[in-house]
Amino acid sequence: MKQVLWEGLLIMGFIIAGAVILYILTKKELL
Repeated sequence: MKQVLWEGLLIMGFIIAGAVILYILTKKELL
């Protein structure tokens, strides 16, 4: 059960990190 939770947290972390990177890249392009 814990392993599934950790895998879910890792996936969420990757998604959030990707969204932040995309946000920073688009913001730099706008500036």
